[in-house]
Amino acid sequence: MRTIEKISCVAVFLVMLLLTAFAGSAQANGDSKEHPNNGLPIIKALTPKEVEKVFNGGFAAKGKISDKQPSKVQHQFNDGSSIEVVAGLRYQEHGVAPEADADPGDGGSGPVRDVTGYATYNAYSWTGAKMWSYSMYQDAKVDGSRVTWYEAVPYTSYWNSPVSYWHIDSEALGVGYGSSGNYSTLSTTSAKFSFGFRDFINPQTWSIKGNIIIYGTGDFIGSFTKL
Repeated sequence: MRTIEKISCVAVFLVMLLLTAFAGSAQANGDSKEHPNNGLPIIKALTPKEVEKVFNGGFAAKGKISDKQPSKVQHQFNDGSSIEVVAGLRYQEHGVAPEADADPGDGGSGPVRDVTGYATYNAYSWTGAKMWSYSMYQDAKVDGSRVTWYEAVPYTSYWNSPVSYWHIDSEALGVGYGSSGNYSTLSTTSAKFSFGFRDFINPQTWSIKGNIIIYGTGDFIGSFTKL
């Protein structure tokens, strides 16, 4: 009899444990309706359709070589997620004067500087966690008025979080002097991406165009727009 009583007590105890676990699971499932990935960053607005609305007219950040911080512009969606464009100009000064035989009207007004212009597109979840980042860079030399040299091809980098899935399907890069001649350079990237999230079955695709304009004066503009 005592053995049967012990077994009955153990059975009741196990049933209580199962009911408690079931209740906890139901509560967790109820909470996860709002955040189905159970604590992972959830994105509702960072889809190609929504991002393209922001990029449709161009999304640009600009500044000067003397700025101590890069220039940023940001758009926040209703669900709290956001995208931003960051642009800047890193430089190293050599103290080299402009060429002696240069036309005074075109000559620089200061030392030659090695510069790297960059434009970055970042995406963040509603928690503020970075989801992905894509950057283009352009190396050049400026003398305060003109662009005296630029690297023949810009270069890029990208990063993504473990929660998101995305990669570059194709990329076309180019650079040349701007419409004002050697007073500026225009670097471009035309990139096609595939990306999604854990709760998406099929990755989505979209294409953007990125620009970096570097002026001989040290001014810069970095922008992204829909292709």
